[in-house]
Amino acid sequence: MRYTQGVSVLAILSCAQSLVAQTTSDGVSRFLDEARDGTRRYQLQANAIADGFRRVGVEFPEMGEHWVSARRVLEDTLVPARPSVLIYVNVGAEARLAGVGYTALLHPGEEPPDIGPGRGFWHEHNGTVADESFPLAHHLSDTAPSAGHGRELPLRLSVLHAWAWVPNADGPFVTENWSLPALRVGANAPVAMPRDAMRALALASDTTGYYALMIRTGIADAARPLVEAEDRAVMDVLADHRARAASEVTPLRGGAAPEVAGERLASIWYSLWLTLERSLPSRASHLRSLRPRL
Repeated sequence: MRYTQGVSVLAILSCAQSLVAQTTSDGVSRFLDEARDGTRRYQLQANAIADGFRRVGVEFPEMGEHWVSARRVLEDTLVPARPSVLIYVNVGAEARLAGVGYTALLHPGEEPPDIGPGRGFWHEHNGTVADESFPLAHHLSDTAPSAGHGRELPLRLSVLHAWAWVPNADGPFVTENWSLPALRVGANAPVAMPRDAMRALALASDTTGYYALMIRTGIADAARPLVEAEDRAVMDVLADHRARAASEVTPLRGGAAPEVAGERLASIWYSLWLTLERSLPSRASHLRSLRPRL
């Protein structure tokens, strides 16, 4: 094999890698541009409702509120300008468009799509779109034995998130966007803040009872549902720590050092789980299992 004089093999490989990276970057930019062009009118949520989008499930701290077009889901196509899911974040009384989602219907044995700039970021949802009304379903795969009660489900749903309207520090197609809790409370998303601090911020803005639902459903089991005293303990601990987290929001909006605010918020999140374990010692193993999923 002949090589041009003065050009090493490593230089050629480096050039090829740069071209691939540039092509990939250009593809991502085009995809996101088309997504924005196709959803600009949905910055007004009333337009989404008029076009048949309906809310499914609760607002996830790091994934927002999902509004789904059943018609587009059934079209089962991947067109950047025509997402089947719109992702909104409630900032005070305003529903702000943060991202979009694309869906693929999977038959038994089919794998999630491996096409386009979002390849590798498709994630499976448990069962149908309607199942997403239960928060934990977002993190479960229906390949788990219990998901189909021993039966293979006839149709599964694969989803790709694209954060076209709100940046995601982890990448535009990464499922979870941990800048949303800061956006929700009206603060900038400081990159230096630890993830547990952002979780505490999400708790501070939880006005819908998301964490109460997650903890109640996550630590109870069919053989031993929560009794009234346990349920009351959960609510008391959550209320106390939500108030503590909320007290850190005003300084953060005012430009408090993110390192200091982050340490305080992260310690509140740590305290939440420690206090829950102390208050519900018989549920400690369930709590330890649940925590990483929140």
